[in-house]
Amino acid sequence: MELLGSYLYLWLVASLSLTHGEGPVEVIKCCQEGFILNQSYDCVKSSVNFLEAATNSKSGVRTQPENLQISGYKKPVCNIKLEHHEINRRNVLTASGGALSYKYKDEFKKVDVCFDILEELNGDQNFVFLNCDPCTEKACVNLCCPHGHAYKDDLKAEVIHRCDPDLDPWIEKR
Repeated sequence: MELLGSYLYLWLVASLSLTHGEGPVEVIKCCQEGFILNQSYDCVKSSVNFLEAATNSKSGVRTQPENLQISGYKKPVCNIKLEHHEINRRNVLTASGGALSYKYKDEFKKVDVCFDILEELNGDQNFVFLNCDPCTEKACVNLCCPHGHAYKDDLKAEVIHRCDPDLDPWIEKR
């Protein structure tokens, strides 16, 4: 039993060191260096430096350029359509190089997403990730609120928004 405990401890330490490593997060960039995405998700020539733009985006999420490393260039291959999510407090880059979106329950693996700068029609540039829309291959239910939140149906109460993570104690909060 003591030997099993030792193996379990070593496995836990190894897992934590892999998930909380000190090295940069390796991401797959959608377009080759010197190119960014336009609204149609085509790669267009640009002088924007990906690492600098990604770390200085207006998303409110801040990191240093040395914390990101490009490990390749490839857009996800989809049967029907791609979609994008701006990196912010609700859509995040994971330590494994994948992504989480408030819109979906499951994490997108590194091989299922790419990251880049998306130029809006007004000239704004946002740090985004592209993924295949998972709802084109299986049935999805569009919720009023993000995962982990419940809709507050109390018209008498003054609320800024009607989605509340505190309504259901069994919902896991992220």
